[in-house]
Amino acid sequence: MKLLILLALFGLTTAAVYQHQLIRVESRKSRMIKEGTWEAYKLTKSGTQSLNDFDDAEYLANITVGTPPQSFLIQLDTGSSDFWIPDSSCTDGFACRHAFDANESSTYVQNGKSWIIRYGDGSYSEGIVGEDTVRFGSPDDEALVVPNSAIGQATKVYSGIGPDAADGILGLAFPSIDEEKSDPILFNAFKQGLLDKPIFTVYLQERGPKKNVPGGFITYGGLDTEHCSPDVDYVDLTSATYYQFKMDSVSLGTTKFSDGWQVISDTGTTMIYAPEEISRQLTIAAGAKADGSIDCNASFDDLKLTIGGKEYSVPAKQLILDEGGDNGCQFGIRPSGDSDWILGDAWMRSYCNVFGFKDQNIGFAKIIA
Repeated sequence: MKLLILLALFGLTTAAVYQHQLIRVESRKSRMIKEGTWEAYKLTKSGTQSLNDFDDAEYLANITVGTPPQSFLIQLDTGSSDFWIPDSSCTDGFACRHAFDANESSTYVQNGKSWIIRYGDGSYSEGIVGEDTVRFGSPDDEALVVPNSAIGQATKVYSGIGPDAADGILGLAFPSIDEEKSDPILFNAFKQGLLDKPIFTVYLQERGPKKNVPGGFITYGGLDTEHCSPDVDYVDLTSATYYQFKMDSVSLGTTKFSDGWQVISDTGTTMIYAPEEISRQLTIAAGAKADGSIDCNASFDDLKLTIGGKEYSVPAKQLILDEGGDNGCQFGIRPSGDSDWILGDAWMRSYCNVFGFKDQNIGFAKIIA
């Protein structure tokens, strides 16, 4: 009877716009620099920066799964499509400290599919797929609630560098790269008529070297009219996998490049990643050292990016990342290991990003608050 009542209530749900607060936490990299273990870890990384790289993720969000709700802190990632959290059968110590117990949820349905996801740093997760109700927010929030959502229940979570702040990852990209072979949750929500529009807006706040503080919002089903200008410049995606599009040129002071590249806008990456030679020359132009360290009070020109014939400026201050304490600052551009770019949080703190998952486009708007 309880399940029938819940389904009836969901049937009355109308399309709407929902806002999901993000929490800024200390990144794993920042933590390792302070502990003196980062240099050793760098030697074990692959040469190519993974699009799913969550080592530097700093903006996390609360969700709940099941009925009654079980709470998790997850990374919302536009660079992947799968949603996974640790399952109660997972025994991998701290990595599975907050686990989903399907037996405690009256709305859980077993799926039976299996999956495995491997990341660029050698870590991986694997498990089975289930279906349940997912709420974007804490139990008391007026939040987007999506029944019958695919959930990756991780039975194994392997990472060679210890615990991360997030319990799992919720991908916001396209079904074509979904290893669980299910509709990503936002696609499912739109199909169920829960969203006004097939878009979501990412607004990230600049908070400096702080952790566990409010850090911005993701708005599902519409534009964030509180923090973002209504004037949005859209460009078509070149691939409906990640949110990939064309960038025409880039410059920092007199250092300029206009070769044209494929670019990905990725909430799962803190810095901006560029082709190796371009990264090296931009590092020199900013006055940073070869290892990426930079004076916290350094002064250099803003980074200029031309996309769709329009020039966008990333303020120099967004490219000076304060690691906190005695660890100094890092320059916010790194080599990607290939010929393409990844625009991470340093870019998203400069412009609101509007992701169109039906029309397969992405838009940029000025931050107004």
